[in-house]
Amino acid sequence: MKTSLLPDQYPIRVSLSVLFFFLMSIWYSAQNKKYANIENHQISGICLGCSVENSQHATGNNENDYSTLKIGIGVLGKVEQTLIFPQTVTKKLIIGIGSDHIPLSVSLLNGITVETMNGTISNNDSRAINGNILKIGTEASKAMIELSPAQGYDRVKISLNGGLLNLSGGLRIYYAYYEEQCTIPFTPIHHYSLNGNTLDMPGGNINLIRVGSHEEAYSNNMICEQGFTYSSPDSTYVFKASDFLNVPSPRSPRTVSFWARIEQGGSVSLTLYGEKIKITSDSIVIKPVNENHNFDKRIFGRMFRKNPATAGAFNFYVINFNNDPTPPYTTNSNFYQPNDKTFPPYYPVDLKISVNSQSLPGSFNFFNNGNILSTYPTTIYTTHWAPYYTQGADLINNEFIISLKTSQIDEFFIFDRKFYPEELFKAYSSSPTNNSVTTKTASINENKIFTISPNPTSGQITLNGNIPLAGSEISIRNTSGTEVYHSLFRSKTFELPVSIPGGVYMLTLQTQDKKIYTRKIILNR
Repeated sequence: MKTSLLPDQYPIRVSLSVLFFFLMSIWYSAQNKKYANIENHQISGICLGCSVENSQHATGNNENDYSTLKIGIGVLGKVEQTLIFPQTVTKKLIIGIGSDHIPLSVSLLNGITVETMNGTISNNDSRAINGNILKIGTEASKAMIELSPAQGYDRVKISLNGGLLNLSGGLRIYYAYYEEQCTIPFTPIHHYSLNGNTLDMPGGNINLIRVGSHEEAYSNNMICEQGFTYSSPDSTYVFKASDFLNVPSPRSPRTVSFWARIEQGGSVSLTLYGEKIKITSDSIVIKPVNENHNFDKRIFGRMFRKNPATAGAFNFYVINFNNDPTPPYTTNSNFYQPNDKTFPPYYPVDLKISVNSQSLPGSFNFFNNGNILSTYPTTIYTTHWAPYYTQGADLINNEFIISLKTSQIDEFFIFDRKFYPEELFKAYSSSPTNNSVTTKTASINENKIFTISPNPTSGQITLNGNIPLAGSEISIRNTSGTEVYHSLFRSKTFELPVSIPGGVYMLTLQTQDKKIYTRKIILNR
């Protein structure tokens, strides 16, 4: 039975759609907040009548309940509460505070200090409340303290010092959280966050299902919270989509992006949109799913490329399908739908891979056979010719499979439009809420901390963290991969040459023991 949608039902449908996306945005926001989940507190000095009430209420994601720090008037003691996060981060920190009814102000709160720590070691950034970090809300008895720590932290200490007047009901602490900046500001058609599950979320309909007996494993402190990892280096972990990932018709762009760290001897293999792609630590192999086609194997066969990824680090991979819009070129080859018969018109150049926004090396000659007449350019810079966009290609029943061996993978996106790799790479790392570390490339040793400040910078750079800097080498490359600066480590603070123009660059530091740390910097000149 068919059901027609009457005109007066249309506003209901629109309203439901608006409501759905509004709820999804709330869900995404809640997922990005990472709350302190452990607390400890102490009272020091001569502090009669001092206490910390309902201390556990300052932890977790309930922003309505609170702990209360109380201190007597004129005493010499101190009341402290420390809120602890699951892992060390360098992200903007938000602390919710309040009073029982008294309107808050900087002068009222001048007896409060906040300080970040990494384990039991202070970052030596204790500060009193001032107008730069205090944000009073519409409800005058509530406020937020906003901090942008320059060093990695896993806890924050809030201290209520003796002599604080007028807060007769005590200081309320509602929560402390940092916000993940992993959800890039574009709308994917499929998103696999891999945070403890293989769901296509939010609202997607093609989930990943484990194939075989090797059970999936997840690791913390990845690019964005959790991600796929391995429990046995000898096992291959395979996940197959619950439905086909069909080629769009009419043929239109698709962009795939993900982060992967591939160890020596390991690999990440993808089957999607009619292509098979195997990525190892030093190579990338691309081939069509169906290798028994009648097309020229020199053009449509397997293709090998060197992987320019940074060894031992998370690298950002982008795969563009049906890549570049073109004028209406013509050819007498029957491999392709005539360019003027497709909308929008595209090259028959259907797969291009980049690593950390750097395209794979090499160009490919197109229609170099003298029997084929064409107005296409002779040489087009691409990675592979994908036969699934040719006439007669199977647009449906295309499997989607992810498998990995001795590798980690996180934040897998599929978009229904073309994105330049630089757009996606910059979107991950240019968070306005983080002024020190601005990259998602991570060292194998997850306990090591390496940050850069200030960022953006006008030329001066300071290296911070707990990694050994003596004997290190520093290299800076632009987004095209060209090295613009190279130096041995001499000082934690140094100036970039004035000859380097403003822009986005990648700073790579290789320590004396060959550990590699890569950070993105923004140079404003």
